[in-house]
Amino acid sequence: MDAGTKLEKEPLLAVLTPRGKSVLFGSSILLALGFLSQGPISKSLIASGTFMLLLLYISKLSLELRLYAAGRLIVKRVIEGSLVEGSKIRVRLLLENPTIVPLENIEVHDYYPSIFRLENASNMRIILVRPKGSASFEYTLRTAMGKHRFPKPLVIVRDPLGLFSKTLRIGSETEVSVLPRYERIPSQKLLVIPSTKPGGLSATRRKGVGTQIFEVREYQQGDEVRRIEWKSTARLLKLMVKEFEQESSMEVIVVIDTSPSMVYGRVGYTKLEYSVRAAATIGEYLTRRGDYIGLAFENPGEGLIVIPPGRGYGHLKAYMKALSSLYWPSPEKHAGPDSYRLLGTLSGVIGAVRKRGKTVFIIFTDLEMGEKEVSKVLDLLSKMRGLGHEVLVLSPSTPFFEAKALSGLQAGLYRIRALDEIARRKAIAKLFLSRGIPIVSVGPDDLAAHALRRIELLRQVLL
Repeated sequence: MDAGTKLEKEPLLAVLTPRGKSVLFGSSILLALGFLSQGPISKSLIASGTFMLLLLYISKLSLELRLYAAGRLIVKRVIEGSLVEGSKIRVRLLLENPTIVPLENIEVHDYYPSIFRLENASNMRIILVRPKGSASFEYTLRTAMGKHRFPKPLVIVRDPLGLFSKTLRIGSETEVSVLPRYERIPSQKLLVIPSTKPGGLSATRRKGVGTQIFEVREYQQGDEVRRIEWKSTARLLKLMVKEFEQESSMEVIVVIDTSPSMVYGRVGYTKLEYSVRAAATIGEYLTRRGDYIGLAFENPGEGLIVIPPGRGYGHLKAYMKALSSLYWPSPEKHAGPDSYRLLGTLSGVIGAVRKRGKTVFIIFTDLEMGEKEVSKVLDLLSKMRGLGHEVLVLSPSTPFFEAKALSGLQAGLYRIRALDEIARRKAIAKLFLSRGIPIVSVGPDDLAAHALRRIELLRQVLL
């Protein structure tokens, strides 16, 4: 991945370093004493002060020459490795100097996304970039899911004596999208009763329109000619036609709440990350099953993202790409009604789907919102049910997630303190169930499995 180019245009103004300020102060003292003194010592003091001022001036000219060369540096950031959550990537920063001015002892800081973890080496180096030459360094990071930006590298240029310095931002930002991890769950692993209906967990067969042959039977008036089975006809000396298995598939849309409350906690263990991983697992599983899968979430700073239901591995690629494009919401902005992004997502996805039918909506949300917002969410979900859709709310339970980071006695004490929150969630679940919308409170380890079991149970009812 290449993100090179030229220096950001800035005024080439040098700044005195503490050492430079000491030299300036010393030269001022010497000149003042020289003018106040008399005789040979006066001349020596004035000469020394003048020399120090001249040294400052030469150093400033030297720095400005280096800044001229730095202004023509070509910067490239190369990222190597698999952009999948939790993987290691190697970042290499290359600086090319097309001028004849050497850039000695320049300090380079290559900043990376704050939620990535530095694994090896350092992202700061003091390097020499020779005239008409290049220099580079590299370091290793551990990734986190979603879309992230590498800021512009920072370079500190100094004169040879370190009396002046200038800090510059060079090159350009690099944007990376990191795919979430997912679990490949075989259908046999899901603990549901085998279905006797087409499309259930245990494959059943019945006549219909499809691609797999169900049986061969004798021709009847009205059968299509293109369905004649010529080999059987020749063998039996009578017209035989092919019957096909009926194909049945589900249509599922995953809706993810990206409100700031979903990212509270340690990176790698937040409710949002587990929800995205579950969405990825659901997408991969349903694609293997031949079902239709869609996605909706509000991307902070970008607005509503909707992937209409589709099937096949080409569609799965677009689905996963959308999941990897999620910017992290800021937990600090968890205030006010604007931070509850689920409302806008549900309103948008209703408008995008529009049609009536048996689409299954899987909603991932922690439901950490006020009573008014909960009521609005319930009204929107009821509207979906009124259009004939099925709705299931899978709610990552904050007490379960926070208790996961604790162990032993601490975990037990936390669960006792979380009783009020558990009671609140039970009251919300009861309210939703009164409108036919089940809420399942889940912990971090069974989010995807719960969703897939529910989908398979719905498959038996709907198909």
